[in-house]
Amino acid sequence: MYSFNLFYEIKGNIVHKHLVNDFLPKDSHVDISLQTALLKEGIKDVENMIKICQEYGREHPTEMWLIYDAQKNSLDSRYSYEGRYDKDEELLPRLEFEKWFEEVKGEEL
Repeated sequence: MYSFNLFYEIKGNIVHKHLVNDFLPKDSHVDISLQTALLKEGIKDVENMIKICQEYGREHPTEMWLIYDAQKNSLDSRYSYEGRYDKDEELLPRLEFEKWFEEVKGEEL
């Protein structure tokens, strides 16, 4: 099972995807179906990355943290290859995502 999630920085606010419209002007609102499609495409990207790694006999990351800065057109990334989720049944991707969200929320991007 794979997990993919994201959040945004909008006008200095760190925002979960389901709250994005609360921080956008009405004429820029994002339809819920587009948010769902984005998550599905993210999972497809993860699956494709794993497939490519396997095709080339390479280890694939077990976790990725990506921050895209649209103003600078730059991508900052961190990767982990440690199988943390296999070792700890109580460790859930959803909870790790929330920890990262809170960590970023407490920092300035």
